Amino acid sequence: MTRFVTGRIFGSLLLILAALTCIFFFIHLAPGDPVELFLGHDSTEEQRLIIESKLGLDKPIYKQFGSWITGVILHGDLGDSLRSGRPVANELADVIPNTLFLAACSFILHLIIAIPLGVWMAHRSGSKLERFTMSTGLMVYSLPSFWLGLMLILVFCRLLGWLPSGGMNSIDLEWMSPGQQFLDTLRHLVLPVFVLGVSTVIGTARYVRTSVLEVLQKDFIMSARARGLSKKRILWNHALRNSLLPIITIVGLNIPFLLGGAVITETIFSWPGMGRLTVEAIFARDYPIIMGTVTVSAFMVVLGNLLADLGYAFVDPRIKLRSGGGK
Repeated sequence: MTRFVTGRIFGSLLLILAALTCIFFFIHLAPGDPVELFLGHDSTEEQRLIIESKLGLDKPIYKQFGSWITGVILHGDLGDSLRSGRPVANELADVIPNTLFLAACSFILHLIIAIPLGVWMAHRSGSKLERFTMSTGLMVYSLPSFWLGLMLILVFCRLLGWLPSGGMNSIDLEWMSPGQQFLDTLRHLVLPVFVLGVSTVIGTARYVRTSVLEVLQKDFIMSARARGLSKKRILWNHALRNSLLPIITIVGLNIPFLLGGAVITETIFSWPGMGRLTVEAIFARDYPIIMGTVTVSAFMVVLGNLLADLGYAFVDPRIKLRSGGGK
């Protein structure tokens, strides 16, 4: 088990290093001059030289990379924003909790709906209601997130007036009681969480359905039926428990989709998170912010995959044996 965990952690660290390398060079291949954007078109050559020296752009590209990767790994220094002049770490510290809050709410609600729905679809496989649920879910799943978000704003915010169209809280939040503040945050969460987490429920539910149906064909399920166990107990205590490995895979893969979807969702609903900050930085050519947000996203994705791998070892002891000595 120790060798398995150590190998996965070491591989994850190498993957993060490779991701940081790609991030740096891809960003520097992007068109646009950050110095000109920072100073404007009327800047003098002396001003350009001062800013280039301050940002380290007067050095060869390999020295820039060495300074940046050393600062990130050893000191957690992501540089300073070109727009605000603040450290990138401080800019990210202001928005990452909001993104994690939105992603966590979406992820938890996604699993709460998707896993029972997948088990129910396996139990009712082939029925008209199951086919209708599958078709409706796939139709919602296939809609582009930006279009779905705009349509939800049009219907529930502009036409019906039931929900706020954007932001994380109302402007009069500080005058509300704690209970009112909680309800206000929930109202602002409804539409972003639906677009980010609930609209893609059918994807995970289909994997759960397929995995449970495969397990239901196993011999030990036939033995459980022969012993007179109820269908409910067979589904939840035996079939679902033995279907966890594919489910863990989907859970791990959902983390990148959540972070990627947060960029669009936060922009549409004006959610003050890391995705919205990334979009604003792209339009402003704020390269330090872009590299910082992509670096944090890469770290979260690798961490999610690492937790999924460790989840395999926890659920299936045979993985520990294979990793420990090929038994």
